[in-house]
Amino acid sequence: MLPFILGGVALAVTGFGIKKYLEDEDNCRKVEDTVDCFINNVEKQTDKFFDYANEKIDELDEKRNGKRESCDEDELCDEVEEVQNDKQSDNTVLLNKIGLLNDKLNKMW
Repeated sequence: MLPFILGGVALAVTGFGIKKYLEDEDNCRKVEDTVDCFINNVEKQTDKFFDYANEKIDELDEKRNGKRESCDEDELCDEVEEVQNDKQSDNTVLLNKIGLLNDKLNKMW
């Protein structure tokens, strides 16, 4: 019980000290300037990160476009319908067909 009481008192004293520190307008402006500077730096770093990520995504898209396999959409739709209509099949056969369709879709994208 004593550690909780001491912890509460320490927290109250810390809060009081911060309040007194921020009551001085010079100190308050320093804190605001520091926080503003920190936020600006975070925004710059975030922009750099997303610019880099977009560049890499664009590069991957360009690489993939050259390697895409051509696939007839009608053929793919027929295979999907076949899987949907084949309700009496064994589960393993159905899972194999779904896996093959997934592979074809992955090659397309």
